[in-house]
Amino acid sequence: MSYLSYCHDFITDTNIHKMLIYAAFCILEDISSTRQDGQYLRWDFCSGRSKSKSELNKGAILSFEEAIKRKLKQIISDLE
Repeated sequence: MSYLSYCHDFITDTNIHKMLIYAAFCILEDISSTRQDGQYLRWDFCSGRSKSKSELNKGAILSFEEAIKRKLKQIISDLE
């Protein structure tokens, strides 16, 4: 929420603002204990919320800072 608040309060360039918000939405799965499975979300077994018979282990869950840096580097690379 701090990141989104910062973007809304201090980023005045519309295009940069939209890109930063887009990047935040792109990393949601990377920083959560869920994974998309068809039309549903599945919980990683480490979260303690999974009720599935098959366990999902999505591996390391990235910190927000690491995930957003990776995504922004990827966007910059794509634009170059």
